[in-house]
Amino acid sequence: MTELRAPPIRMTMQRRAVLQVVQEARDHPTAMEIFERVRARYPHIAYSTVYTALNALVEAGLVRELRIGKHPTRYDGRTEHHHHALCEGCGRVVEVEVGLCTCQLDAIRSETGFQVRQVHVEIRGLCPECRARKEFEDAHVGSGHAEPDVDVDPGDAGAPTRG
Repeated sequence: MTELRAPPIRMTMQRRAVLQVVQEARDHPTAMEIFERVRARYPHIAYSTVYTALNALVEAGLVRELRIGKHPTRYDGRTEHHHHALCEGCGRVVEVEVGLCTCQLDAIRSETGFQVRQVHVEIRGLCPECRARKEFEDAHVGSGHAEPDVDVDPGDAGAPTRG
């Protein structure tokens, strides 16, 4: 069996700097966050250079690209086997180290006929902070406890005016 490999990549100083920043990061940064971190080390680097380097590193398999709905793409320097939980509210990404049961992979093989070489699971939902914010909003808006849209004239002893 021949294994598919990513094309070789010429490791320029710019690509090396971008790769180092992504690999050091534990927060799955966006391209803009990576640019700001690289620029702290190399003040004259351009955003387009960082973006082009990221694309080359992703294509070469040295960096993972994480797309989360309407949020900016995030990047992961860990290319070894692991999964992610993605918050659809704020775009936060959390590493998940729990593996899949081999019985699930056997069922997938049986159902699809695929020879499974790699599995990457993305769990999508709401992080604890976004879930709490949504529950709070639902409880207050849905129950009629929302504050009315009223302007107060400071010179009128607190009497509301129509807004």
